[in-house]
Amino acid sequence: MKIKNLPYIITSLALIASINVAAEISTKSLVEASLRINNNETDWLKSWLDKGVGVHRYSDDFQLTLDQVLTEVNVDISTDFSIISTIQYTPDGDSKLGFNEAYINYQPLSQGLKHQVKVGYFYPQFSLENSDIGWTSPYTFNFSAINSWVGEEIKPLGFEWQFKRPGRKYNSNFSYTGVISAYVQNDGVASLLAWRGWAIHNRQSVVGEKVHFANYFQFQPVENPNPSYVDINDETDGRVGYYVGGHVQYQRSTDVRVYYYDNKADPFSIETDMQYGWRTRFISASFLHKLTPQFRLLGQYMSGDTEMGDRQNGVHNDFSSWYLLAHYKLNKHRASIRYDKFSVTDNDVTPYDPNESKGNSVTASYRYQASKSLQIGAEITITKSENKNRELWSGWQAKQDQASYSFTTQYRF
Repeated sequence: MKIKNLPYIITSLALIASINVAAEISTKSLVEASLRINNNETDWLKSWLDKGVGVHRYSDDFQLTLDQVLTEVNVDISTDFSIISTIQYTPDGDSKLGFNEAYINYQPLSQGLKHQVKVGYFYPQFSLENSDIGWTSPYTFNFSAINSWVGEEIKPLGFEWQFKRPGRKYNSNFSYTGVISAYVQNDGVASLLAWRGWAIHNRQSVVGEKVHFANYFQFQPVENPNPSYVDINDETDGRVGYYVGGHVQYQRSTDVRVYYYDNKADPFSIETDMQYGWRTRFISASFLHKLTPQFRLLGQYMSGDTEMGDRQNGVHNDFSSWYLLAHYKLNKHRASIRYDKFSVTDNDVTPYDPNESKGNSVTASYRYQASKSLQIGAEITITKSENKNRELWSGWQAKQDQASYSFTTQYRF
């Protein structure tokens, strides 16, 4: 039995428990579809999901897309224990149906400090952007560069303990939360940043998925070049990674989160399918501040480094990104604008594997709440990117612009 089948086991146990005990089952679902116009300057700027070197999700100039179907399932076994999972379907990618998250949640009632323990597959809570059903964003349909990448590559199997000092119980305007986690199955993280670079999209990977990208390795002067995909839940060395974090909330107006993440992978480990261990470390700092009941600002900064192999024949990169988002809500109308800036710095001396990339992106989004279940909206994303490995192909240029226009409908039930 592969341990990557754990989400199916967890969900099956939840269903069995719901039959044999007085469990309560609740679900929330989201279906998203769009009419899209994609302005790619050249044919080879198609999506990495189609083996191209572009940094937007869709390739065709004009298309009608079913972007995603997401269902959150919450099985309350008792007042303290629940089993939570999110099932996703997307028509693109290697795995079209699977689990984004699946974990056992323990959250006992207490008089003082509040405790929460998760065991399974789950997202670390770096993001204040992705707070809607199935880790989507209520602000823009495309995610920021940071959370586009988190949704692709950071989905480890782990244990997390949160302990919170709620301000209301201690007659304080401030609430504090500490986070400690240990995990496995995240040894390949940052592979996509090294080869594809940062991207702007809203497709999350599912547990156990292989994320494919363009075949950059065909130019390597070696007999057996690397496969052009990353297995996001590969375990190459048996080492345990960790992350620690802290949240500070001021009343209901301000939220700040800071995390440090280290997967502790052995950069010289390798699997039989040539999936390598990448030692990846980064910090993430995010904030949300409500200036008025209608207007809020969000932002996030991430900076880190990754290494695979030595500096002569491997990959050694620094990476960073930040975004700032403004959101305004008036009655049934919502409008958001976000600016992203991102880069990857190549620090190794491997001549046939350039990893340097940089760029920026602007996303403007509008939504209208047509009914309790129905949202309709329009969005434009314009991204300028410069990826050195595009020049591996004769006549291709590193600097490219991409624009995506969408008219999107979301239905919730």
